[in-house]
Parts: sequence; C-alpha cells; structure tokens
Amino acid sequence: MPNTTVNLVKGTIPSSACFSSVQALYDLVIDSTTAHVKGEYSLFNFGDTVPAVSDQDKPWIRTIGNAPDKVYVYESGYWLSLHPVPYGSQERRIWTGTTADLATYDGGSAGDPSVFSGPFWEVDTNFAAVFPVGVGEFSSPIISTTEKPTTPASRVPQQTILLTLQVTQTIVNTKVRGIPLVQAEALV
Repeated sequence: MPNTTVNLVKGTIPSSACFSSVQALYDLVIDSTTAHVKGEYSLFNFGDTVPAVSDQDKPWIRTIGNAPDKVYVYESGYWLSLHPVPYGSQERRIWTGTTADLATYDGGSAGDPSVFSGPFWEVDTNFAAVFPVGVGEFSSPIISTTEKPTTPASRVPQQTILLTLQVTQTIVNTKVRGIPLVQAEALV
C-alpha cells in the first residue's frame, strides 16, 4: 500500500494542561492526535478464502468453516505456518490407518518430503513389533518367559477366545531443514 495518505486529526488539549519542557508539550500534542487511513485497510488477512495476490504481504489468519485454523505467512509461492510438532521432536503418535493415508495426514501430501510439500509423518521403524509402555512400575509382577504356570490342567476351564489383532504404527514428524511447515494453498 505505497503512498497511502494518512489523515491526522488534531485533538483537544485541556486548558488546565501544563508542561515543563518542549518534549512534554510535544508528547501532549501527539497523545491528543489521531490518525486515519481512508478506505478499507487491514494489517492482516482473515477468513476461509486464500488472500488475493495484493494481500500476500500481510499475515493470513486462516479459518476453516469460520473456525480458527492457524496464522500463515506467504513465502516462496506458498502460504506457510509452523507445524505445532517441531522437526526432530521426541513426540510419537499411534497411527491406525494405512501407510498411504499417513502421507496426507496432518496436512501432508504424497511424494518425497521437501521444505514445502510431502508427508509430515513417517513410520518410526524403531517401534516395529514393539509397543510403548509408559514410565512407572507395573502394578503386579510380570511373569518371565522362563516361569511355568502352576495351575493344574483340571482347574483350567474350557474356553474359546476370539482375538482380533489391530496393527498400529508409531509415526514421527519428518519435515526437513528443521522448520516444519504446513502447505495451505500454492499461488503460482
């Protein structure tokens, strides 16, 4: 918005005003003055719609269905926002979907990761065939694999147990260059 006219409106200085220096007089005059810019002007973008090219110099407070999303800035042809989980974080999440669906989870996209596109999360293979256990002690002793149960077979009831195995994956944020970013809309 170059060469925008700013209209200054003088205020009213009370007759009882007193000042002890030129600086105090200056402060009194400035504090009593207001400024206005004609027309509609905002210091930020707000809403569901991708801002116009002329508004790419202002941050975008993005909403989705009028619900707050994130604050984005325009950089290198993309509206970007810091990802809430920093790159290299120790945070892990349990994922029950497919690996293909994982690529688009949390705003990511299919393909190789780059600064502006690609998946945000990947399967953490350190957790393959392992399940996480929280910090603390177990409430009862764990039977080791070398111990044998001592219940006589005659006291074990006949039963049929149907087990369903749900395979989950633990995922980790993989965005590159240490600055995880969310790709919103590319304006090319």
